[in-house]
Amino acid sequence: MMQKILFYSVAILLCLGIIFSYSLSTYVSAVFDNPQAFLFRQFGSVAVSFLVIFIIAHCDIDKFFYWFGRLLMFASFGLMLLIFVGKSLDFVVSAGGATRWIRVGPISLAPLEFFKVAFVMLMADRLANKFVIGATHTLLNEIKNFAFYFFVIAVSFIVILLGLNDFGQLVVLSMVFCVMLYFSGGSKRLIGWILGLCALCGMLVIIFNPTRNARFGDWLNGFLNTLSSNAHTASTEPYQISQALNAIHYGGWWGHGIGEGILKLGFLSEVHTDMVLAGIAEEWGFVGFAFVALVFAFGVVVQILRIARRTTNKAYYVFCIGSACLLAFSFLMNAFGVAGTLPLKGIAVPFLSYGGSAMLANAIIIGLVLAIARQNYNRSTYKTDS
Repeated sequence: MMQKILFYSVAILLCLGIIFSYSLSTYVSAVFDNPQAFLFRQFGSVAVSFLVIFIIAHCDIDKFFYWFGRLLMFASFGLMLLIFVGKSLDFVVSAGGATRWIRVGPISLAPLEFFKVAFVMLMADRLANKFVIGATHTLLNEIKNFAFYFFVIAVSFIVILLGLNDFGQLVVLSMVFCVMLYFSGGSKRLIGWILGLCALCGMLVIIFNPTRNARFGDWLNGFLNTLSSNAHTASTEPYQISQALNAIHYGGWWGHGIGEGILKLGFLSEVHTDMVLAGIAEEWGFVGFAFVALVFAFGVVVQILRIARRTTNKAYYVFCIGSACLLAFSFLMNAFGVAGTLPLKGIAVPFLSYGGSAMLANAIIIGLVLAIARQNYNRSTYKTDS
């Protein structure tokens, strides 16, 4: 039952993503003189995603999980290194001040999206083997026990920060790792030290990077002004936030109807990608946004957690926890960014935002979770639901 709820919920969100990619890309499509350009591309990505989910869900997860996770890690990290050292290459693509894509013909690939999946898979496997739930160890022993993988994580994060200039995804991965560490048996003391170190590094990254410092200052000023007088500072990011809030306000309870939104007509850039939630709120209203949020929360995240609760394999348990957190944190950071309570970081909304790489990466996650649920069901190894 859980597998069906999860699959059908993902299917609903993917189909809604097709609708919104067409409805919210009117202005951009008109510029390219092809109103159906994003519709066809998103439809193709969704079709491939369904195929990926079906294939992975029917694999032998015990054999597939180990080698696929490492293959995906090496491939995605290798492509990120290629972007890092080869920014001048013709097939390395930049957009919005960041270089994160590799283009081969008509296909653009974002290696970081696949790296996130590989990261959760590898950490689930290693954390399950290195930590024991309920065991007592000193902080030094815990650090020694996982020292090599802390080094791997640090190197990966440096490549993402310096090579791909994606601070937002580092925040997401850091939170996901801490949650996975907790549920694998890591001590609260170790998690506290890691969170403190991440917070310190985050502050240093913001302080010593002029662009990030300015953007954070603009967001903070706009946020404080909103709390005090509903005013926004005149800067690029607060302008985006103010337009997103306008879209939410104009949408009201029931919205203007599909295709009837006006802020997508040049007022709000890239509505079909990072700002898709604002577009949904304008065209479908609060009711439509609430429907999407509930399907995502209870149809996807909660079902993954229920599957995690029932598996007897610790690595799969930690993977499901990490996958649910990865999807949930991505959704929440985008939603809070649109609402102005967090800085906008360009994090895609899972299954809804336009973009093939993120969609395929999320499809891999869903396929793996369904494969775990299918294996446990076939072997009758579900835990009793209390």
